[in-house]
Amino acid sequence: MKVNDLPALDVWVTEDCASCARTLVALSACDVIKDLVRVEVHLLGDPGEFPPRGVIGGPAIVFQGTVVALGTPDCSQLAGRIMPLLGARAEIGGD
Repeated sequence: MKVNDLPALDVWVTEDCASCARTLVALSACDVIKDLVRVEVHLLGDPGEFPPRGVIGGPAIVFQGTVVALGTPDCSQLAGRIMPLLGARAEIGGD
């Protein structure tokens, strides 16, 4: 499957946020999720960007409208939160 075909893992960050930078580094090193999702970064406060409900600051990680982590997640725990949502997506015929 091509990266663009993978579902998005939305990462909401703020400018000059050290924790946000650590989160992006941790996600890039998380091999468990690389074949499951593609990471899309969104800047809180950018015009035209509207974070989903529950996102009040960065870093916040959202998958299919569900906040799956706030702050820098543990790779295994993040994968454990994403996989059930992927299973539900496959069961309802998601693309």
